[in-house]
Amino acid sequence: MVIKCIKRFRDLDAGIFREEGDTFEVTEERYQAINTAGYGQLVEKVEETASEAVSEPQKATPKPVKQTTRRRGRTKKTETAE
Repeated sequence: MVIKCIKRFRDLDAGIFREEGDTFEVTEERYQAINTAGYGQLVEKVEETASEAVSEPQKATPKPVKQTTRRRGRTKKTETAE
């Protein structure tokens, strides 16, 4: 079954974020699991015709991970107990 994402969500099975408008193929059980997860209706069924058959599911791009940077400069002096 081919479905279309209507709200952005994190697909835990695929390990990616699904964006609005993404179409992908799932089983009936997976379709039910996505929509009954407690976040409202996230996907809807797409009516397929023979000419519109999706050969491969679209993959959403993974979100880039923000890298932390280190500050440069002088080190902090600590007081010593005498």
